[in-house]
Amino acid sequence: MMKLISILFLGLLFSGIANAGDNYYKTPKIYKVHDNINWTGKCFIQYEGKVVVNNEMCTMSLTEYGEEKDEFTIVVSKEVDCDDGTKNCSYFFYAHKNKLLKTYFFNVYYNVWKDMTQAGQRISPTRIDEYFVGVIDGACFLKDNHKFCYEFKGKLD
Repeated sequence: MMKLISILFLGLLFSGIANAGDNYYKTPKIYKVHDNINWTGKCFIQYEGKVVVNNEMCTMSLTEYGEEKDEFTIVVSKEVDCDDGTKNCSYFFYAHKNKLLKTYFFNVYYNVWKDMTQAGQRISPTRIDEYFVGVIDGACFLKDNHKFCYEFKGKLD
């Protein structure tokens, strides 16, 4: 009799643990992505002390996400001629603001060479510096001798 009660007790215990685990993994996490915004404006890219884009017109896109729109990814791109004369090259970077346990982190991914199609160089952590000049707002992600800047406002698409 005691053996039967022990088996039933253990069976109920293990089935409750399994159900709790199943319910944990079935609970949807709220991950909200908001609209993408695209615009053109000036950008500035300095990598290892060398300026590769100096306040030239660039294309930019913003994706805000998070429950409170407090995280974002901005993609900044400047098309340039390739070394072989073709037109398929660009300098670009991805600037991110992410939150982990109520702490914000800023980082940049940069493509380094204009003929690269992926931004492989991670520059992190960076600090962000916003600027306001007349009707133009912008931001720079800074670390050591790296500087990645973009205008918030330009010609909104």
